[in-house]
Amino acid sequence: MDTAESALPQATLPGAVAVDHLASTVSDLEAAVAFLTAELGGQECYREGPIADATGDWMTRKLGVPAEASARIAMIRLGKRLNFEVFEYTCRGASRTAPQPGAPGASCLLLAVANLPVFAARMRLAGLDVEDDERRLLRCRTEFGLTFEVVEDTAVDPRLPVDVVGMRYTVADLPAAQRFLTSVIGMGAAHGTVHRLGNGPLVELTPATLPGVPPGNHDVGGHHLAFAVTDVDRAAEFLAHQDGVHVMGTPETVTTGPIAGDRWVYFTSPFGMQMELICMPDGNLPYERATSARRWQPC
Repeated sequence: MDTAESALPQATLPGAVAVDHLASTVSDLEAAVAFLTAELGGQECYREGPIADATGDWMTRKLGVPAEASARIAMIRLGKRLNFEVFEYTCRGASRTAPQPGAPGASCLLLAVANLPVFAARMRLAGLDVEDDERRLLRCRTEFGLTFEVVEDTAVDPRLPVDVVGMRYTVADLPAAQRFLTSVIGMGAAHGTVHRLGNGPLVELTPATLPGVPPGNHDVGGHHLAFAVTDVDRAAEFLAHQDGVHVMGTPETVTTGPIAGDRWVYFTSPFGMQMELICMPDGNLPYERATSARRWQPC
């Protein structure tokens, strides 16, 4: 699964390095963290929240959710190179059910294991809804809103519970999504639907086959895709001049908590997916003083 440095695609987005993290909203943060750590071998790096703005509109302006929403967040290091950010929102009217497979906004974590039958048995013992087929492909759904697909790969270290391939996103306008990731972000494409930036996880796109409206970040199944960049302000300025892109305010630097020093800003893409620019000073973050767990460092 490693890619030679010379084969890595060159980014169009100024200072783009790799996919920094993938983020998903679940219905039960505690259950999600317990599953990701106990069953998939993840490491919990830190928690944030509740994050809220009881008297203003910061949540809407910066995160694109209702002003009254409140979020709790956990960062899980999963596999060799995935930072997986898990959200649980408290918000009146938010959907508690993730989109069906094939609906716009559906997402699926892509994993690989050394022994698929052994892994399938473990997932069934854990109470998951597990489907398999003749292609040696396993699909699992959790009660808290995460869906993942697993293949067997003899290159995976058998001592690891899983290795992470990436994430699949279902989009309503596949050509628009492909153009944006390749032409604006600068991700490399394989077979037109699989994209990669730097040595981070893969991003796979698939066209919607069902009608529907993508979930918001506050809905279960909501998600965003974050890109590590060397200069958030420069990258945000570049994106602000791209057709169909909305940068959500100006970049901010986190001043307190486990990731003080992180500079970030959210933006929406022309095909409706929410994304983030981030520059995280790994190796000099407050959470690192409290745990041996570490984010994967894309920079």
